[in-house]
Amino acid sequence: MENISVYTKTIYTFEAVKYLIDRLSSKGEENEKLAIFVFENSWLSINDFLALKCCLADRILIIGQKKTINFLGSSLQSNKYYYINFEGDMSFLFAGMKDFIVNRGGRTCSLFSVSKHPGVKELTAQEYKVMSMYIGGLSVQHISSIVGLSIKRVYAIKNYGMRKKGLWSDAALVRHWEIITRFVHLNDYPPPQINILTISRRDIQGYMIL
Repeated sequence: MENISVYTKTIYTFEAVKYLIDRLSSKGEENEKLAIFVFENSWLSINDFLALKCCLADRILIIGQKKTINFLGSSLQSNKYYYINFEGDMSFLFAGMKDFIVNRGGRTCSLFSVSKHPGVKELTAQEYKVMSMYIGGLSVQHISSIVGLSIKRVYAIKNYGMRKKGLWSDAALVRHWEIITRFVHLNDYPPPQINILTISRRDIQGYMIL
């Protein structure tokens, strides 16, 4: 299992993923570095997102709720990311992990909801401006008067921008806005890259490496 690394924030989830990996007869190609990220919450911290963005693994499996997958799928631009919705049962999760590790995410990928990223859609300047003002505390009515558009149009711009980024509510917009502005919209993430394959447990809270 030297070629597989795991990111999770709880020892229980870590042990569950390790158990499923141990059940596999094959651990994939030894010269290929794999990483598995498990997100149990429906929102991400900046550290979570940076760990994904800067991970040096050849392929990365993301296990999380549908809401989390929608956000990440609209934010991560590399084809090395694969996804499993963990809201199914354990057999569903095991089949998806096997497909990712053994079959390289290709043979039964649609059956087990393991897929490459759905595609990144950039915010327009207008969408970014409206969403920034909304996050800044301005009401839609106030934004409408500033940009010279109807209230209905401002709502439509905000909501369409949110859908582009896989955001399902205003709360999700607030939680993820800093990620979007710093690391997605502006691509402002710091070098050097974090190598999740060699990082130790004490370096960053939340990492657990097999």
